[in-house]
This record gives sequence, structure tokens and C-alpha cells, in this order.
Amino acid sequence: MRRSDEKIVVQPPRQREVGDRVQLVFPVAGFEQPELCFEVDRAIAHFLSDRGDAALAALLIPAMKSGRDLVIRAPLSERLYRSAQIDLPHVLGLVDPTLLPIRVAAETTGPAPPNGAAAVLTGLSCGVDSFATCQDYLLDPKVPPSLRITHFLFNDVGSHGREGSNQSRRLFNARLERSRPVAALLHRPLIRVASNMGAFYTGSFQSTHTLRNSAVVLALQGGARYYLYSASFEWSALQAKASYDIAFTDPAILPLLSTETLECLSAGADLSRRDKIERIADLSLAQEWLDVCTRSLPNCSVCWKCARVLLTLELLGKAEAFTRVFDLAKYRAARAGILAYVVATRNQNPNNADILDLMRSAGYRWTLAERLRAGAAVLAFAANRRLPSGAMQRLYHRATAYCSAPATQRPV
Repeated sequence: MRRSDEKIVVQPPRQREVGDRVQLVFPVAGFEQPELCFEVDRAIAHFLSDRGDAALAALLIPAMKSGRDLVIRAPLSERLYRSAQIDLPHVLGLVDPTLLPIRVAAETTGPAPPNGAAAVLTGLSCGVDSFATCQDYLLDPKVPPSLRITHFLFNDVGSHGREGSNQSRRLFNARLERSRPVAALLHRPLIRVASNMGAFYTGSFQSTHTLRNSAVVLALQGGARYYLYSASFEWSALQAKASYDIAFTDPAILPLLSTETLECLSAGADLSRRDKIERIADLSLAQEWLDVCTRSLPNCSVCWKCARVLLTLELLGKAEAFTRVFDLAKYRAARAGILAYVVATRNQNPNNADILDLMRSAGYRWTLAERLRAGAAVLAFAANRRLPSGAMQRLYHRATAYCSAPATQRPV
């Protein structure tokens, strides 16, 4: 696709009351969707910002995908505008080479005025990374008061399924209700944010999640001072090249999404996934509420995310403590396929390589059947990457078995 002479134009936001909720609405010209909305409970409406920073973060990737310049007619942070002029589009283009270079224009820029905001926000998905952030930035008595979590976020920006579908709404509400008691037990308010942002995107959520979720916090920067975004990978995995997951670049991208009054930080990038699981393994909240599944609620225990966590817990001798959230019998019946998946994808995902290191240090004893399935998966995965074919895909799915059904994220 070539760059277009047409422009995407975003007007200053207005607030609109819908029952007991308040929407921050940006009129948008250039997409089929005429408005970009962020919706919060009335009690949190004072956090909403009248600046254009949230629209810039939300629409930059869709604008680059379409090859059209992005014009923001609401005031923009001088710092964020500078990032959007140079570094941010460059990094995004490295992660997704289908994105086209565009110009970002603003009618008004300047330092975001001091607003006395002090809230420290983080998402509460009840996953491994999320609980590890809670451990480090809330439960740890040594965390500085200015960085201690004050509010949890639960966003609807596309991670729960297709925008506007009944299935995605049901899954969002089910996950939200599961997170509420955890927030209550941690004595922190849970901010629910719904957005129609997903309607502007055509790519996968996994390749765009950092900007989608950061856009929410930029919409709330009237009250937020820090945003702790739970890292999926440790620092050693940092890379700025074509990838299925934007999380590999989080520690580089998040500072570029910051303003003069809001700092976006990568939380937990100093830890491997194994370290995080080990850190939360004795946390009673995690044992009762851990939610990692890509397929269902509660955890299915056999998808690639469930199985990877369970395999790590088993190697650490902690799996039995998680019987309230996982079905260990299902997991054990699928373990040979899980091992095959981990071996086949070890060079694509550092978390899987980390599991193999743990298996070696724990002295794991492979059965002959496990070795044969792993060998078949390695052969099929490598062959299919070089020359995709239905036969190799079927062989890979048979060898790994558990991860062949549809899931909301790519199983790598």
C-alpha cells in the first residue's frame, strides 16, 4: 500500500453522560468509525483529560496502517508530540513492516500543565505478570510511596475478542467480575474503562496492545501520575524488529508514550517469566485467582498459556497449590504435547527457552514418547516456517495437540 494524500483528522474531545457513565469522545474524520470513545464510571470522570494525547496513541497505528497523515486538533503534550514525530513511528515500523511512514500534525503543542495528579495505575488481569507487578509495587514494603499502586485498571480495548460482539462483551464482563474481588482484597479501587478503539484496528491485539492500553491511561492523565505496564519479557529479550508481539519493545516504547505529567513504565522487565511464577507461587491471591487462559474462564489448563504456567509450577514443585484454578488431570494428560510445543518454539519465545533451562536444572527425565513428539514438532515447526504447508501444520498440531484449537493469541 502507498502513502495516501488523505488525512485523518481528530477534533478536540467532549464529555458525554450515558447513565452513570461518562464518555470522553473524540470526533474523527477519515475512518468509518466517526468517534473514538473512552467510557468510565462517573466517580472517576475527574481523571479524564481534555488533551489530544489519548487520541494520538490510540490512532497512530491505524493511521500508519492506512498510510494517511494524522492531524490532532486538540492540545498535545510537547514531549509526546516530539516522540510521534521521530522515534515512535520508527520503532512501530520496525515491529510491523506493513506500517507506512506518515506525518503527525498538531494545531497546539506545549508542556502538559502540572495538575497535581498522583495516582499510580496498573492493569489487573490476574495473570502472572499482573500479580508479579502487584507483588513488587503494592505488597512489597520497600516500594517508594510515590510508586505504590493506588488504582487498578480493567480495560476493554480489544483483548476480549472482536469489537462490539456479544461474545467479547460477555468475556469482558466475566473477567471484570473475576478481577473485582481481587482488587477489593488488595484494598484498591478498580477502574473499568470501555473503548471502541478496536473498531479502528485491523491487526492482531498482540501486535498493538501497548499503544491501546497506554491510550487509556493518557485519557486518564487528569488524575494519573504513573502507569506501570506489566512486562511480558525480560530486558534481555528487548528487540526492535518484525515480531508477532509488540511486548518485545515495551521498555523502549513506553517512555515514548509518556508526557510531562504522566510516566509510562515497564514493570517487571528485570524478571524472567520463571522468576515471576516463582515469586507469586506462594501468594494466596494467585493460588485462588490466577487467570491466564487464552480460551475460557475459568482456566482450561491445556492451552499454551495455561500449560506453560502449569509446567513451570510443576518443575518448581508448586502445581498442587493451584488446584483451585487449574485442572491438573487435564494438564497431565496433555503434557507430552506441551513439552513438544515448548521445545519447538524455544528460539521464538524466550519464556519457552527459560522453561527448558528450568527442566535441565530440575533434572527432568524425558520419556521416549515425549522425545519422539518433541522431535516431530521441531521438524514440522521448522519446515513450516521455511515453506508453509498444510501437511507440516497438521503434523505440528498433532505433535503439540493441546494448542491446535483457536485461541485469542498466537501460540508462540
